[in-house]
Amino acid sequence: MLLLLCAGAAPFLRVGNPEARALVAAGPARAGLDRLAAAGVAPGVLNPLEVLVPSGGTDAAVRAAGAVPGVRFAVAPDGPGWRRDGTALVVVVPEEEPMTAGGARTVEAVRAALAGTGARVGGSGVVDRDLVAGDYGLLPYAVPAAALAAFVVLARREGAPRAARSLLAALLAAGAAAGVPVLLWQYGPPATGAVTGWVPLVVGVCAFCVALERPALPAAAAAALAVLAAGIGPQVELALLASGFALTTLLGATAAGALTVPEPDRRLTPRSSPRLV
Repeated sequence: MLLLLCAGAAPFLRVGNPEARALVAAGPARAGLDRLAAAGVAPGVLNPLEVLVPSGGTDAAVRAAGAVPGVRFAVAPDGPGWRRDGTALVVVVPEEEPMTAGGARTVEAVRAALAGTGARVGGSGVVDRDLVAGDYGLLPYAVPAAALAAFVVLARREGAPRAARSLLAALLAAGAAAGVPVLLWQYGPPATGAVTGWVPLVVGVCAFCVALERPALPAAAAAALAVLAAGIGPQVELALLASGFALTTLLGATAAGALTVPEPDRRLTPRSSPRLV
């Protein structure tokens, strides 16, 4: 049931940098963030878009990006560090952080407004959007390919029925591993709003491999607790990865134990055994 619950949360995964409010709970950085919010400064100022444009198109890019709904302002600094080799950087500050639903719409709207101008829209939020479109867009092809390769190898070693059960356990564990950050971080007490894009991919692959190998549950639990302990700290991305690995190890072992059948005891019975009498 736990595996199905976690796997069911995977479709609700929102990939992106955790929201600024979730990065730290106390300290100078948090105090500065609270002062910005109290002054009415939009959180998007902490994660601006960076637009690379031809030098002659900076004014047009500023006007086009600044007119997009959800954009606070756009500016093209004149300093030499901002203009080089016939190109210039335009800074676009959105109202919302790009990893939020509203911020994602703003990113796509800015790209649409600058289409055909030779401008290239970048920034950390845009990288996450491209990760979703690129790497996550390949999952419908990568997952069946990996599953087929695993099945062929396991079927030759263990037979088709056992290979099918092992593969089902591995796929269920991988789906559950992708759902764990959603339940624990995105909508859990930390309320990060988004999950760092590469974390679900890494822990999903780990869960797939762990379930195929069918480790002993006590050993998996010990490894999980050790990794989880290493992830406790102020670095949110490290904690995301560490907690994902920890629960992934447990989920992978649980899936393997639930859906695989122990190999029969093939030890020879001594001729002097009472069963042969």
